[in-house]
Amino acid sequence: MPCSYNLKPTHQHPQRTVDIPSAGVLIGFMDVDAREQEEARARLLASVVRDLNDAVIVHDFEGRILAWNRGAERMYGYGEAEAVGMNIRAILADDRRESPLAYVEPATRGAQTESFESKRLTKDGRWLDVWLTVTPLLDATGKPIAVATTERDITERKQRQAEMEARSRELEQRIAAETVELETTEREFHALADNIPALFSYIDPSEHYRYVNRRYADLFKVPAAEIIGKTVEELLGCDGYREVRPHLRKVLAGDPVRFQRNMKLPDGEHNLDVKYVPELAESGQLKGFFVLVEDITETRRRELALHESKDRLRAILETAAEGIITIDGDGMIHSFNPAAERIFGFAASEAVGQKVELLMPSSYWEKHNRSLRRYRKTHVPRIIGVTQELSGRRKDGSTFPIELSVSNVDHMDLFTGVVRDISERKLAEQREREHRADLAHVLRVATVGELASGLAHELNQPLSAISNNIHACVSHIQSEKAAKKTLLRLLKQVSDEALRAGTIVHSIRDMVEKRAPRYERVDLRLPIRRTSSLLSGEIERHDIELLLEGMDKPVPVNADTIQIEQVLINLAHNAIDSIAAAGGRKRQLAIALSRPGKGMVEVAVRDTGRGVDKAAAERLFESFFSTKPHHLGVGLAVSRTIIEAHGGRLWIEPRRGRRRGATFRFTLPVYSRKRSPRAGTVRATPQGREGSDG
Repeated sequence: MPCSYNLKPTHQHPQRTVDIPSAGVLIGFMDVDAREQEEARARLLASVVRDLNDAVIVHDFEGRILAWNRGAERMYGYGEAEAVGMNIRAILADDRRESPLAYVEPATRGAQTESFESKRLTKDGRWLDVWLTVTPLLDATGKPIAVATTERDITERKQRQAEMEARSRELEQRIAAETVELETTEREFHALADNIPALFSYIDPSEHYRYVNRRYADLFKVPAAEIIGKTVEELLGCDGYREVRPHLRKVLAGDPVRFQRNMKLPDGEHNLDVKYVPELAESGQLKGFFVLVEDITETRRRELALHESKDRLRAILETAAEGIITIDGDGMIHSFNPAAERIFGFAASEAVGQKVELLMPSSYWEKHNRSLRRYRKTHVPRIIGVTQELSGRRKDGSTFPIELSVSNVDHMDLFTGVVRDISERKLAEQREREHRADLAHVLRVATVGELASGLAHELNQPLSAISNNIHACVSHIQSEKAAKKTLLRLLKQVSDEALRAGTIVHSIRDMVEKRAPRYERVDLRLPIRRTSSLLSGEIERHDIELLLEGMDKPVPVNADTIQIEQVLINLAHNAIDSIAAAGGRKRQLAIALSRPGKGMVEVAVRDTGRGVDKAAAERLFESFFSTKPHHLGVGLAVSRTIIEAHGGRLWIEPRRGRRRGATFRFTLPVYSRKRSPRAGTVRATPQGREGSDG
């Protein structure tokens, strides 16, 4: 079939050659139908481009805008008339306006550029995030002549994406934090569960263990990992499961259960207190149950021991010889044993519930109430562990001496007082004190007797001087030549010697007088000087040199002067006897005062006699032991008793090397108003026993 074409001439060109000036005409034709179809397609494409939501912009290689669709108008706010002819750089970022357009260069070569993200500035100053697709435009010969960009506003999408990313990050952070918290909580739970005193486990409704703590596993001597996954029957065995099965039915029905059971384990039989606690969902369905097991084996043993202890305590209270009384912090009596009934005369029913003042003389009430108020304020008891000698009051109102020891009951506001009636002991102590006083008096009298010749010599000197001076006065008066000054001098000498004789007589009288001790502030140099005066006759008779050392300053002590003189005379007289028995040229007796430590003064009596051997020194202070024949042997024992009653100590210093003689030392507390001597008491007997008269 022949083809037909719709042709239209497009141009004519005359054809000439060298030989033929007009060879013909070259006529060009085009297919009119193809051209029309192409134009129709172009119009359709232009319509589509014009109405696209995306911005389509055509600009030359210099950036001058050639085309601007409606999408560009909506996106950037410039009308087509405004935009066409405007340079594309007007909507670029400031830092890019002066630089070449990066996507133009590939377009000049006709190359396709990959889509990319950029920013554009709208007419009203807003920045948009856009997605650009760059297409080079070619002429009919295929030469690039311009650039077309398709630009889509992705600002909202970017914002949503940023929000989603922020939410995603926040969610990730929250998940991470919750994961850490969950892990921490799980570790804390395991640490707590492993360290609680109870045995802890969790069992699901199918009776399988899902968790056990360390103590639970330790009880069964099985690792926790081996228990998890096992059933209750597998762990407890048939007999054990049969025993707990009724309790399992209850907890599986949603009811909490508590029971006790004995269980044989590898290390012996245990008594267990068991709790089943169900865990229910909101729907009420059982999720599982917790098992709390407390091993009360030791508790039961302690309870049994406590019951036995209470029985023993009750027996002790019933049979104790001492009164045992319990009071609270308010001084209210809680218990009153039979011995307390005998001591105070009150029945327990009369004493319990009453204030403890019932058992005290009224003179103690105020002090006791002050102590209670102080205790309620500070909760610091001041008499715990201290034994006191006080006075008690019987039901008939009579008072009597008691010894009280107080202790507190652990973790309770209760105090237990142990009371002893020491009336008989006090009478015995009084008789013993009187006996010791009689013995000390006898020793003083005996000492005076032993010193009689020396005392007579000492007394004879002032008496002779008095007699001679009186005779001289008489002679002067009879001669009628007596001078007043001479007579006064002689009479003054008579007065001095009379006072000296009186002092000697007074000292002798004090030594032999029977009296109770009198403690007062005394300069320790006074009894030392009086002792040297009383012994001066003996010292001269045996040709002994007396040395008094450390006598330059007053040394105040709180003491009974006569008792201290008795000790000094006893030690010095023994030293004189030792020097006389030893013979030899060096005959010295020294009495030295010193202060070896804070608050104490020391007296040393040192001689050059024959000394004391080690065996005798160990027994020297025993009653009725003596190194001298025909002596009773109680002088040093009584002397030690006296010094200890004053708060001091008496001892013999060990012999060093080949040095002759012996040294006795005793200490006394320096006088202090705060320190009161135990007046009227002798705290140690000749046998060295401790005592007290309260």
